[in-house]
Amino acid sequence: MAVSVSRCVGASACAASLVLLCPTASRGQGDGYQPARDLAIAAGRATYTQFCSPCHGTDGRGHGPVLSILATPLPDLTQLKRRYKQFPLEKAEQILVRAQDLTAPAHGSGQMPAWEPVFRSIDSSAPLVRARVANLLAYLESLQE
Repeated sequence: MAVSVSRCVGASACAASLVLLCPTASRGQGDGYQPARDLAIAAGRATYTQFCSPCHGTDGRGHGPVLSILATPLPDLTQLKRRYKQFPLEKAEQILVRAQDLTAPAHGSGQMPAWEPVFRSIDSSAPLVRARVANLLAYLESLQE
């Protein structure tokens, strides 16, 4: 399966497709290649910066520039592992994909935006949408303290 770079929208979409297409991408040390996990985290960081940091802040601690207009404080995303005893992968995925299971009504409605439709609007390829979500989850997991 090949993805044309011209089909990618933005660097994070290209990175998402690279991770999707090269799930075992790793070569010898020092030859410029990163393990797939590092690529996923880098792609997830790009997605986070674009879509999540305005609310959750660049560091994930819930102090983004739009915090002042939200109804309630946002959770510290660096503490999810500590709060749940392990990184809550399934719960985090549900929140990202369907904006479910939120307990704090930060946006007044009790839900943050569901990001799957947004990601689908960028590229309608289901595998690329899943890759973008997986990469974002990998990045969130990498933020854990």
